Amino acid sequence: MYRRSLHTTFAVFRAVSFLGTVAMKSNEKRQADSSNAFERASQEKSPSLVSEFLQFIVQNKKWWLIPILLAFGLIGLLVVLSSTGAAPFIYTLF
Repeated sequence: MYRRSLHTTFAVFRAVSFLGTVAMKSNEKRQADSSNAFERASQEKSPSLVSEFLQFIVQNKKWWLIPILLAFGLIGLLVVLSSTGAAPFIYTLF
């Protein structure tokens, strides 16, 4: 009886150690895959500021931001053009 329980204990130990080895290998593989994905992501070209805003608006459905961004863009364009030769034409608009 003692011998049979020892044999069963040893079989269970072998199974657990095998499963632990398999789990360790799968963890190592998963970490290698994630590090490869991280490296691939780091080598990709980063999107421009405008494309990031557009992606944000589309993904989060923040359509109400479009008029605000257009107004900021027009005001910025007026500020830039007011310091150029187009300033007399801009002042006639107001």
